Amino acid sequence: MKNDKLILWFLIPILIFAIAGAFAMSMTTSLVDEHMYISASVFVAQDQELYKDFAFLQVPYLPLLYGNLYRILGIESYYLFIGKLISFLFLGIASAVLFLLARRVLHDLFLSLGIVTLFLLNITILNSAALATNFMIPVALSMISFYLFYISFIENQIKLVGITVAGIFLALAIGTKLTIATAAIPFVAIIFCYLAMGKYPSINAKRNIVYSLFFYISGLTIGLLPILFFMSDLESFSFNNLGFHNANTR
Repeated sequence: MKNDKLILWFLIPILIFAIAGAFAMSMTTSLVDEHMYISASVFVAQDQELYKDFAFLQVPYLPLLYGNLYRILGIESYYLFIGKLISFLFLGIASAVLFLLARRVLHDLFLSLGIVTLFLLNITILNSAALATNFMIPVALSMISFYLFYISFIENQIKLVGITVAGIFLALAIGTKLTIATAAIPFVAIIFCYLAMGKYPSINAKRNIVYSLFFYISGLTIGLLPILFFMSDLESFSFNNLGFHNANTR
């Protein structure tokens, strides 16, 4: 018990230092690409339409999030500052989900806190989280998706609602950063592996695994539905998300 307290007193100051350092980096680090995300968000707040009224070389969910927050909160200045605060908030969400997942798997408070501390001290993570871009938000959303998938499918208790919501969160991550789309493959592969290995031998259980695949794909579809609106102008959408990047890397 005494050793546990000593470990806790050792970890907590380091964790506080890591959080303070992450916030300081967020407020002092900048990248030229941030202007595209912030400008697009301001245009959305002004009721301009993505891809048609202005170019935005990414999928649409981040400027929709920022822009609607700007509009709802009546923000007319400090756009970059607000964007950095949102990115820092999602770093906190990702850290909290990582702690919950580690606690659930490892059943050890101190090891879970240690993992979160290392996460917050990772300079690669901090460099991404410090920017008002589409780096940190999809990481947090995909981690939420995995956590929901873990507790709804892997822990020997198939909960179709949880699997559907996991799909929705991953879709939101994909709608924020298109390259996250590849993260859907391991989720589907796990479901197929459970079915192939006979993890649940009963007929009802196998049927539930098939249902899990259906509900997961349904969640992905629901979360990506707003993108269909922007694909109504397929030429603009495909150029902003694919054509420009293809031409720019030649």
